[in-house]
Amino acid sequence: MRNYKASLRQGSKQVKVKWILIIICDILMTGYALGWTYHHSNEHMNWVKARKWCQDTYTDLVAIQNWEEMSYLNKTLPQKKDYYWIGIRKINGTWTWVGTNETMEEKDGFWAQQEPNNKQEDEDCVEIYIKRNKDGGNWNDEKCGNLKHPLCFKAQCNATSCSNRGECTETINNYTCKCALGFEGPRCQDAVRCESPTILQHGWVKCHGPHGNHGYRSTCTFRCAKGFSLEGQQESNCTASGEWTGTTPVCKGVDCIDFSEPEDGYVNCSGPSTTFSSTCEFRCSKGFLLLGPNKVTCNAAGIWTGRRPFCASFMYVAAALAGTTILSTSCFICFCLMHCRKRKNTVQTGLPEEDRTQPGDEPEGVPLSLTA
Repeated sequence: MRNYKASLRQGSKQVKVKWILIIICDILMTGYALGWTYHHSNEHMNWVKARKWCQDTYTDLVAIQNWEEMSYLNKTLPQKKDYYWIGIRKINGTWTWVGTNETMEEKDGFWAQQEPNNKQEDEDCVEIYIKRNKDGGNWNDEKCGNLKHPLCFKAQCNATSCSNRGECTETINNYTCKCALGFEGPRCQDAVRCESPTILQHGWVKCHGPHGNHGYRSTCTFRCAKGFSLEGQQESNCTASGEWTGTTPVCKGVDCIDFSEPEDGYVNCSGPSTTFSSTCEFRCSKGFLLLGPNKVTCNAAGIWTGRRPFCASFMYVAAALAGTTILSTSCFICFCLMHCRKRKNTVQTGLPEEDRTQPGDEPEGVPLSLTA
């Protein structure tokens, strides 16, 4: 019984080991790296067909950027007798990375010893030695028509890799983002933020933007309470450097024109005499009468309500009233005399009965006793 249980445990361990080996082999076959993934085919192809297969299936033939990448490929890829094609080719006499169309000086390549030698002429394509006893990981120039295995890569950079806010660059172990102005973070996922704007005394600020109220490209609008006017800019924008444009404005109380005391009188104002909602009351000295409103108020527009009053002596007021009464009486008498004269002329001319003025037809407001 013990032997049976032991054999079960042993079998379970073997299954686990088997699955681990399968996973490891799968990783080695795909050549997985965080920046991009490597892929190859067991089929033999010439260089042109190999590149097309890579472009159709993945991204392109691999472009090797540094010794670290080359060493990684030499360790992880399976050994093949005919080795692998890579994405470099001689074009017009110059070695060129076909994926980016960037040229390379011959001395800068990772060539095997005494390579490239163009031994058979027209050796314009390049293979990489994988797990070769000598020069493993190095390159050799070959005729493009020879049959080898395509070595491809699949790029991990795409439009969303850097949140559509930066430039993505592939590396062997990762990819990096160069963020556009106004954005930050490993994947450019965060917009630059400005500090909260200063709170206005006697006013308020309202902010909005595509990346938050205080993020890059947000706008803050300043307003003042009733009775206060804004001094400074009305809007401020959050820039890519995390600073607000301009300076913070201030709310200053509106100011009405100062009232001077009226002649022969005085004025009494509440609070600061010329600010919003301040009131001024007017009084006249003894023997004088106030003509106009006795109180005015400074409104939100900085204008006093009502017209400025003045003080007049009682003698002046009495004379004005008397003159008005005499003038009104004289005008009334003249009107009556003219009306009576018109009636007498009408009777003397012998006009027909229907054209004469009847006793009930006198103009409204004229006493009948004056028409006889």
